[in-house]
Amino acid sequence: MRSRKDPVDILRRFLENPAHPEAVHELVADDAVHLSINDKNPDLEKVLPWAGRNHGPQGFLDAHSRMFRYIRNEEFVVETIFGSGGNVAAFGTVKQCSNTLSKSTSSPFSVWAKVAAGKIVFLQYLEDSYATALSFKSEGFWTVHADPEGKPYDVR
Repeated sequence: MRSRKDPVDILRRFLENPAHPEAVHELVADDAVHLSINDKNPDLEKVLPWAGRNHGPQGFLDAHSRMFRYIRNEEFVVETIFGSGGNVAAFGTVKQCSNTLSKSTSSPFSVWAKVAAGKIVFLQYLEDSYATALSFKSEGFWTVHADPEGKPYDVR
């Protein structure tokens, strides 16, 4: 059994309650940094407004409040979680559904957290932001030209 101050246990408890104010204030340092998906990408933040950098327990809560306004988690499974010193990593899958269009998507996710003095001081969350963004796509297409030797194609 792990201690309630063990970094792995702290991250596990946070992931079970990311939008619960009491839990977040207990587990997140006042000066903690929450980095979701990307840092300073204004176009991504228009589609996924929880993306970017937030600070302190209230920043963590605000990011999750914005996220749950746009999507609902249908399933969040931590498949493995481990740590070394104050560094903790968690990997799993998330199934979520857009609140506007009711489009579901599944994605792997990864979390890297730094824990010091029994609190999260840094957390980075990554998921398949492309799949999440497509769950909000209502019409039109996107012309893509990725292959330098290929031709452009439309993503619908």
